[in-house]
Amino acid sequence: TLFRSNDGTGVQIWSTDGDTLWKESNLTTEVQQGDRMMVIESELILQHVDGITIFGESETQISGTFSNLTSANGVLIYNTFSGLNINGTILNAEINSAAEYHDGYYWFIATSDSDGPQLHRANSISIEKMTSSLSTLAGQNLKPTIIGNNLVFDSGGLFSYNTSTHILTEMNTSILSVGSDDSWIIYQDKIWFQCGIPQFGFELC
Repeated sequence: TLFRSNDGTGVQIWSTDGDTLWKESNLTTEVQQGDRMMVIESELILQHVDGITIFGESETQISGTFSNLTSANGVLIYNTFSGLNINGTILNAEINSAAEYHDGYYWFIATSDSDGPQLHRANSISIEKMTSSLSTLAGQNLKPTIIGNNLVFDSGGLFSYNTSTHILTEMNTSILSVGSDDSWIIYQDKIWFQCGIPQFGFELC
């Protein structure tokens, strides 16, 4: 188990196996509310005010200001001052959602032009905008999530994008909103989520 704790000298990352405690980080600036932690394969990734620290067989620090840290297919993806970083390659966009990997591409909501946040796909060398009509809050409550050959995500309502036919479909015009980003799960090859429906409030969909 990994967690934040203050031992009197500042807030750092700690771990425990239930019997013993280990102090995992010794950052010059203590860990703050809003700092992001994730595990990619056997490495712990911490995004903090001074940059990104990777804890693995050795400790690697990447200094700078980064945002929207996410991962897919074991690859770290995040925004830098210069653009979107996918596994060390800088692309001309800003990622706005968590990412999903499918059929050789990373799929996510990103901003790459004046259309604002739209569905994009990228590989290790290029990025391609796939939609042009999504809302400015697309993918914030339900990130692009693969079900079969379809990416399902919120954009005010609920949308599906077929990765084979490249057709975008609003799945149900009665759904005006999708619950928060921690209120959905995948179970039995279906997405279960809170849906906002006029006259009924929030229901299970």
